[in-house]
Amino acid sequence: MQKIRAYIASINFKTAALVFVPLFIIFVGGYFIDRSADQAEPGSSLYGLDRTFETVRRTLPKGAVGDARFEIEVQEERFIEFKSMYSRNPDDPNLLEAAKELQTQQDRLWTAFDNAKDRYYAPQENEYWLAGRYEGMMNVHMLVFDEIRRDRKDTELADQVRLATQKYRATGNYVSELMQQATSLEGEDNT
Repeated sequence: MQKIRAYIASINFKTAALVFVPLFIIFVGGYFIDRSADQAEPGSSLYGLDRTFETVRRTLPKGAVGDARFEIEVQEERFIEFKSMYSRNPDDPNLLEAAKELQTQQDRLWTAFDNAKDRYYAPQENEYWLAGRYEGMMNVHMLVFDEIRRDRKDTELADQVRLATQKYRATGNYVSELMQQATSLEGEDNT
């Protein structure tokens, strides 16, 4: 009887090992590939993989404010990629793609803020933090964009940066309006 129990236990362990070891390898390997791809810039071979991992993370449920937080993080990543590419080589042909990616990500960020707008009627610390982070990020990015527009007048890159600036400002105004609504509603609640 003990031999049978030992045999059954060994089969269960072997089966579990056959299932869980490959899953563990996939998840751990996926994590390290994701971290490597996260450093990729437009034009590199890992950039498509980076975008794929972001798309997968976008589908995970985080709630409206969590989605906005995620999109801010991706926007920061896009900006760092753009700025580092520009710093290394202002004539890099992939800069146009990076500028367009900034604009596309800004559209996603707008949508994420719009989806979270109902939360601003009863704001919590997270929403204030989110708005403050966006405002700080926008101010830093705008300084770099202004420098590029001054240095690269009358170029397609300057035009793309100008479009990105307009989208940043529009989103910034929208976030400010949401926060004004929230603070005015809080004032009404306290009276």
